[in-house]
Amino acid sequence: MSLIGYRGGSSTGVPLTVGSVEWHDVIVTNERLERSTMMEGESQSYRATVTDDVGNAIQSWLSVRLVAVDSNGNKIKLAEVSFAPDIYNPDTKEVAIAFQAPPAGQYTVKLEWDDQIQPS
Repeated sequence: MSLIGYRGGSSTGVPLTVGSVEWHDVIVTNERLERSTMMEGESQSYRATVTDDVGNAIQSWLSVRLVAVDSNGNKIKLAEVSFAPDIYNPDTKEVAIAFQAPPAGQYTVKLEWDDQIQPS
């Protein structure tokens, strides 16, 4: 009777390239509203200039939330968009996001986003 055994070794292998993420900060300037006072439910636009930390236009896949924050820190999501051509102009670096006014109150309207990596 014979026993079966296998000698140690290795395969020939396959190539693997591991990339790294080149992180950039998002810089928002010149934030403005069409009107600073409005009635609940009325529509208007938020506009701002948005670049990365070296002044480049933002990639179209970046997703942001437009929120209204009250004096207690409570947030109301007004819109969630990506920087598609109908929202963001990469030449002027201006974003325009339409939204409807939240319930009556005093708010700060601003953009928020999470860490994101370019889809492959």
